[in-house]
Amino acid sequence: MWIGEYQLGDLLPVVLWVRSGKTPTLPDAPPRAIIYSSTAQVESFLLPIVDQREETAIFHRQAALDGKYSTGQHVIQLVYAISSVVKAEIHRFNVLPGGNANGTGIAMEYFAVQPIRYLLVQNDSGALIRRKNPVLT
Repeated sequence: MWIGEYQLGDLLPVVLWVRSGKTPTLPDAPPRAIIYSSTAQVESFLLPIVDQREETAIFHRQAALDGKYSTGQHVIQLVYAISSVVKAEIHRFNVLPGGNANGTGIAMEYFAVQPIRYLLVQNDSGALIRRKNPVLT
């Protein structure tokens, strides 16, 4: 299943609705998501359940597209077991050129201490970036 195109710094939603036939069914254990680039495994993690009382068998987690990811196509293999029968789903997405591995800027402040001007940016990853004498191009 195709899930879209993203840039470095974006949060990738990894969602799985576990079903046996067309009936939502809880798996034996939390599903595992394994993300591959075209050359190697990038990361692996368990998916937590969203809300068992609200909707049965939906699992979700966001993966931060950081420096481990490269541009190009990636594959997510979602593996789970129902009554000891192992099943898997494949999701695909692209990482486009651009973005920043530290995340997207969510706050910015400009200030000057003569003769230098500063730009301070906080990313959603929590990183603070300070730039001297910024220039608009």
